[in-house]
Amino acid sequence: MPKNPNILPILEKQLYNDRRYVYGIPVDLFCNYYNVPGEVRQTFQKYPVLCYLLGRVTDKPQKVYDKNSRSEKQAYVISEGSGMMIVNNPGEAIRSKMVLNHELVSGRRVYCLTKKILSLSSSKLSGFQKLGYNLKPLRGLKPELLLHFVLVSHCKRIEAGEKMKYGIDDEAHPSTIPGEAGLLHLIKYQAPVFLQKLMRVESPDYLPNAGTKINKRLILPNIVDNILVYCDWTNGQKPTTIESRFKELRAEYRESSEALNKLEAFGQNFQSALKIIFSSDIINQLKTLNPYNWESEIAQAYCQMVDKPMSAIFPHLYM
Repeated sequence: MPKNPNILPILEKQLYNDRRYVYGIPVDLFCNYYNVPGEVRQTFQKYPVLCYLLGRVTDKPQKVYDKNSRSEKQAYVISEGSGMMIVNNPGEAIRSKMVLNHELVSGRRVYCLTKKILSLSSSKLSGFQKLGYNLKPLRGLKPELLLHFVLVSHCKRIEAGEKMKYGIDDEAHPSTIPGEAGLLHLIKYQAPVFLQKLMRVESPDYLPNAGTKINKRLILPNIVDNILVYCDWTNGQKPTTIESRFKELRAEYRESSEALNKLEAFGQNFQSALKIIFSSDIINQLKTLNPYNWESEIAQAYCQMVDKPMSAIFPHLYM
C-alpha cells in the first residue's frame, strides 16, 4: 500500500499548505472544493469527519456492464471522493441513505457504550481484564473519537458495491472490499491517523486473525475493537441480535463459515462480558436508546443535500 497516494492536485496542494485546521481537518477547503451548500456548512464545522463523506458522481450516466443482469446499462457512478454525501446530484445522493442510517444508529450505541465503560470504577473495569480483555486502548479515549470513526467507517461502501457490480477500475473505486477501499480513501485525504488505524475493524483479514482463547472462550482482546464491532453487529437499519445478524451474513456469503463462526463467538462472548460487568439489562438499554442531537443535525444536513424532507428519509428522527 503506497504511503502517499496521489490525490487530486488542487486539493492535495491545499491540504499540505493550509494550516487552518479544525480537528486536524481543513473543513473550509473540503466544503469549498465540493461546493457544499452554505446552509449545511455549519454541520461540517461541528462534525469535521463528515468531510470524508463528500463526493461527486459523473456529470452524465456512463455505459456500464451490470454483472447481475448480465447486460449493459446507463448509470451514474462515483467519480471522486465518497458516495455517502454526493454534492452534484441529489437524485443519486439518496442512494446512501440506508448506509448513513446504519452509521448513525451504530454511532449512537458506540457513543453510549463507550461512556458507560469509561465511567466504571477501577474494580468494575478490572472485571473486563479478568475476562481477558486488554484495557490499554481505553487510556485517554474519548467517546467522541469512536463516534467519529463510526461516521466514516463505511465511507467507500457505495464504491465497493459499484466496483463489484460494474467492474469499474479507476481511482474512485480502489477495491471491492469496503474496509480496504475506506482505508485507502482516508490515507488519500490525509485523515487523522486514529481514523486510519481503527479502520482495521472493517478489514476481513484483521478480525478473524485477532482472536485468542481465554478459558476456552474465543475473544477479541482489544476492548475498543469489541465496542465497535459489537455495536455494528447488533445493528442493521435498527437494533438486532447477534444471532439474527450472523444468520443474515451467512446467507450473504460475505465471509467463510470459519471466519463468521469466529466473529460470532467474539460478539457473543463480549455480550456475555457486558452482562457480567453491568447487568443483563445493558443489552436492552443499548437497544432502546433515544437518538442524540448530533444524529438529527447530521441527518438534517444530509436531507438538505438530497433535497428531501427529514420525514421522508429519517422518519424516526423527524420531529
